[in-house]
Amino acid sequence: MDDRYSSEFQAIKLTDCEPAVRSALQELQRTNSRLPLEIFNYKEYMVAGFPLQVSLPSRGPVDGIDIRPVELVLVFFHKAGYPGRAPQIRVDRRSFPTERLPHLNPVWPGEPPWLCLHRGSVNDWYSEHSIGDLVERARSWLEDAARGKLIKDRDRFEPTRIAPEYWLGASVFDQRLFQDYITEQWRIHQTGGVAYVTSYLSAEKTDFEWYRLSSNDIAPSPDLIQPHRSEKEDGKHESGLLYTGLLLWPDPAYKCPRYFGTLPTTVPELNAFAQFVGIPLEQHLAPALATGSSPKGRLIPVFLCIQRPLKLIGSESDLEILSFICFSQDANCPERAIILPHRDPLTPRFARHLSGLSPASPARVMLIGCGALGSKIGMHLGREGLTELTLVDDDLLSPHNFVRHALTESSRGLNKAEALKNAIQGLYRESHQLANTTAIPNSAFEFLHESDGRVFKDHRLVIDATASIATYMSLVENVSNRVPRVVRSEMAEGGRLGMMLVEGRGRSPKLDDVRASLYDLALENVQIERWLNGFQNREDDELGAGLEDITIGIGCSSPTMRVPDDLVSYHAASQSVAIRNLMNGTIPAGGILLSSIEGEIFPQGSVQFYPIEKFRTLIPQRPSGWRVRIRQDLIDQLIHQAQEAAPNETGGILIGMVATKQRTIYITRLLDAPGDSEHCPYAFKMGVNDIPDQVRTIMQKTGNLIRYVGEWHSHPQGPSSLSQKDQETVQQLRTYLNKIGMPTLVMVVTPRGCYPHLSLPI
Repeated sequence: MDDRYSSEFQAIKLTDCEPAVRSALQELQRTNSRLPLEIFNYKEYMVAGFPLQVSLPSRGPVDGIDIRPVELVLVFFHKAGYPGRAPQIRVDRRSFPTERLPHLNPVWPGEPPWLCLHRGSVNDWYSEHSIGDLVERARSWLEDAARGKLIKDRDRFEPTRIAPEYWLGASVFDQRLFQDYITEQWRIHQTGGVAYVTSYLSAEKTDFEWYRLSSNDIAPSPDLIQPHRSEKEDGKHESGLLYTGLLLWPDPAYKCPRYFGTLPTTVPELNAFAQFVGIPLEQHLAPALATGSSPKGRLIPVFLCIQRPLKLIGSESDLEILSFICFSQDANCPERAIILPHRDPLTPRFARHLSGLSPASPARVMLIGCGALGSKIGMHLGREGLTELTLVDDDLLSPHNFVRHALTESSRGLNKAEALKNAIQGLYRESHQLANTTAIPNSAFEFLHESDGRVFKDHRLVIDATASIATYMSLVENVSNRVPRVVRSEMAEGGRLGMMLVEGRGRSPKLDDVRASLYDLALENVQIERWLNGFQNREDDELGAGLEDITIGIGCSSPTMRVPDDLVSYHAASQSVAIRNLMNGTIPAGGILLSSIEGEIFPQGSVQFYPIEKFRTLIPQRPSGWRVRIRQDLIDQLIHQAQEAAPNETGGILIGMVATKQRTIYITRLLDAPGDSEHCPYAFKMGVNDIPDQVRTIMQKTGNLIRYVGEWHSHPQGPSSLSQKDQETVQQLRTYLNKIGMPTLVMVVTPRGCYPHLSLPI
């Protein structure tokens, strides 16, 4: 037989080639004027053959590998795919030492050896290079082969390569599980052997057949995996049809140092291949095929374990496992063997690794609200391997939900929490390391009110994505030390503004502290100002809107809400990044995360985090059920101003928010005493210059939510109680504040601290 593969090809002329192929070959001849070309027609390819000069080491190739100074090479151009598909460089020699060389794409029997010239997508590489560059790369490959430098890491063995052009599917299994099982069998028995594998096979037929084989459980006998087969009628499973596959391995002393230049395509070829690697496959496969294992014909998955002389590249084991599916449909059809490239199953740990996160198992997170925003946050976390999730939602998925929801129409009618759990767990269904995600199909309000804190056990974070004020208040009022850190995720401004309120460690600042700080932020942030004023339901008056009267965010249960999906995704992505950083401890402080979009045709986005100091609770000296919440830095500022003014008294205005229902006054900023104020050692008289205008501006910018809430003055020498003059001032304030139902707050500041005094409306 002629040593050249091309001797069996159909010779054609250059003018018979496709225009793009003809142009490439003419370019090759221009740069290599003496290059003799032979042109062939072969299956779906046009092929050009020519001799390629190879520079060999002065003492000949390393280890006597048969690389010659002139190698005949073939350039395969795909007729329909070129130039989008890069040409293949093959060697036109049947005696080429394929079994001794790595970096070869295995081919079907009878085809020329195919050089692997690029680790990534050769199509992408070729889009930026010429045919001459590709030929020079082939020359370098042959010269490296002659010098034994195809593998840079010489203490590793390259696994069998399967080129994408020959993929007919994929085999998904945990290679380490198989390797560990075989290693243990070797330890016990010291011989080769066979085991049985539960495998689910799905097949699609378009222009060609495409197989997906998912395998997990291993047993020494097929009877031990039989119970799995009875779970579904006719061996059916959500992943496809269930089969019992064969896992075989050789004697532990047998190591195969050879590479595989060709791949078997029939069962007889596979039997011969297995014999070559020390595995008596035929005696196990023949009876299995004869018996049959499928309602749709005889089909057996086969896993051959090959022991290599070195550890595999990318693995800590020397065991390479090749996957095949063997089948025969009828007596007139030859028994086929199809190799499937291996893919690791996705595990939460692997997902964390791919996401650049710590592989360690994360603490548990509770997500309350699995609507548009919540579902996207949940899927972001789930895809990143942060699957220790408790999902809470009682709502069902309706058709309009799928405009913005992370899930698709196939989940219609399902509970949102259950559907989201199924989607996250579905990412890892082929893994032994399942996603530890649970669903609670209860309303958030009922769930929180019926719980006593034990539901939060082992949770590090609670995410409130409900857009519900009732849920917000439940989390605020729950002061159990079992409640972990809480964040609230919201949208506003027609989806152009995203807000995440972040509690600090130890729940200080608490969620309501952060909310008050959010309203205060309107004094510096135009978008917050615009949003708050948009919700103002009445003209400016003394009271304005209270905390309990304003709806924060967007309720995604309404089919009339007009917000595009991409805006929801934008905010969800920004907030998911922050949640991930909260989980790993890089955001210790509480604060406000704002994600915003401005502009129409070319919108610009921004994300900014505003940290907020811890808040302290101050209880008025005369118990009333009310409390004052104030940031520690404002307390420090008050004491400092008092010290700076000593021995004179000084004072100023307290700005913040009054939550009547919660009996809480939040102090968010201070206004200095106006210039017409009077200071002396035993008295302080507040001036009035500019104060009304400053307060009016604050109220206008914050939708009347942030306002005047009281006054403060210092007692440099003490006491912390109100003087007679202070009490007279309080009575004067009460004649005004009684009309609008606001309490009167006077803060006395001494060197020892701040002491609130509260007078309630009559």
